[in-house]
Amino acid sequence: MKISHYKFQYIRYLFGSSILFLLFIGCKPGSFLSEVKHTPFYYDGHIYVKAKVNSVDCILDMDTGAEVLYLDSTFFYKKIDSTLLVDYTIGGVGTQKRKTKIYTDIVLYSLANHAKSQLYTPILDLQNLAKHRSDGIFGYHFMENKVICIDFVNRLLHIGESTHSFLLEDFQKIPFELKESKIIIEAVIQFTKDFSYRGKFVVDTGSDNSLNFTSATADSLSLDTIIKNKIQRVSIAMGIGKYSSNFSFKIPKAFISKFTIQDFISEYSTDNAGALSKSLHYDGIIGNSILKRFDIIIDYKSQNLYLKPNKKFLSKDDDKQYMYSLVQTNNPRKGWLVFSKVMSEETDNYGLQLGDIITHLNSQSVNDLKSDKFIKLFKDKKRKLLTVYRNGTIVDITIDSIQLALK
Repeated sequence: MKISHYKFQYIRYLFGSSILFLLFIGCKPGSFLSEVKHTPFYYDGHIYVKAKVNSVDCILDMDTGAEVLYLDSTFFYKKIDSTLLVDYTIGGVGTQKRKTKIYTDIVLYSLANHAKSQLYTPILDLQNLAKHRSDGIFGYHFMENKVICIDFVNRLLHIGESTHSFLLEDFQKIPFELKESKIIIEAVIQFTKDFSYRGKFVVDTGSDNSLNFTSATADSLSLDTIIKNKIQRVSIAMGIGKYSSNFSFKIPKAFISKFTIQDFISEYSTDNAGALSKSLHYDGIIGNSILKRFDIIIDYKSQNLYLKPNKKFLSKDDDKQYMYSLVQTNNPRKGWLVFSKVMSEETDNYGLQLGDIITHLNSQSVNDLKSDKFIKLFKDKKRKLLTVYRNGTIVDITIDSIQLALK
């Protein structure tokens, strides 16, 4: 289960505590980063790092698929400025672009003992988007020409100017292409016993998924015909784009260099616009659900990726296909946002729609319920009354038990 609003507040307390912070940056037994300066991060599918923006403490999401610094609108208007803004339209994963603002003054941001300035910073509603619980996103602009080391097990990050030879022991070297600020590597995907495909994939720490194919690659490979067992899902607020549609299915094997990853859920997009539609440079995205199985070193200078399996390498993720996925939100109402649903007659009959915000369950505010209690009540076979906020109106829905995933 991913981070809740309340856990996010705890992260702020944790990172803000000087005593605990000093404990965090002490030597971690077994970490390949124990002999270099490192910074702790919180992980919930995304990598959250303590940072400063214009001397203001904040939490930034590390995203190797992003190019520049993006700031959350709530953080920006409260802590930074509300002037020097111009209108702008931005895209991402999804079929629609978002209207937003760009801050036209210089922003200075720092983390992990490094600093960078940026002119023209996009302002996004990140904390109101599913899967984002940070004050901003930093990408290639900050990491350019640096060496990035990620220890997912001990949750440590090192950013340096060069690669220490002792760090590379037992790592597998994988050269990568750098196109449009994205790290692109080759991987072989085995779809069936008789069909496999060698493609190019973006290494994307901004994605909490495993492996997503673009719609262009899915069409060229005729995945709709080849993949027999699949589930269609439509989502709202995935990444920066507004809507996204895909089919999920199980991949028996994938090969990255000499490493074999088995039996995981993958997706192929049906979007006709956005980052997972057409691309001349890559076939899809490799996200943290796969990356977290490795100790990782990214050397942007030499354009080499180094991987070493960690103790999570053989771990299995939850491969259940939930009818609905929910995430906590505060905008425009506090509650649980329906950000993803399986496309089926069954889910249509339940009456819950994408974008609905569940505010009450059996007349009790969902904000008074812990996550495990909330899920338990939904699994109860007794009929239950949901109150949802939908497009500015309040709607009551009566349902039986359904499968939920809370993000």
